[in-house]
Amino acid sequence: MPDDAVVKWLREREIDIRVVVAGYMGEWRPAILAGRSAPLQVNFGYFGTMGMPSVDYIVVDPFSIPATSEAFYTEKARDCRRRR
Repeated sequence: MPDDAVVKWLREREIDIRVVVAGYMGEWRPAILAGRSAPLQVNFGYFGTMGMPSVDYIVVDPFSIPATSEAFYTEKARDCRRRR
């Protein structure tokens, strides 16, 4: 399917959260993320920033991305071991 058709298909199914697990590896299709295919989009499993304002969060631990590096990410870091 073309990227815009995938975005439309996901929106029609009212997907609440889209989790990106491959980042820039493999069959990367950034237009699907840029098209905001879900209201909340999360980077999980790829420790580099996606560099896209349409990706809201990145799930990490303090060893993968130290707090001092969070300023270099477009995503908001959510430390999976930190309780807020």
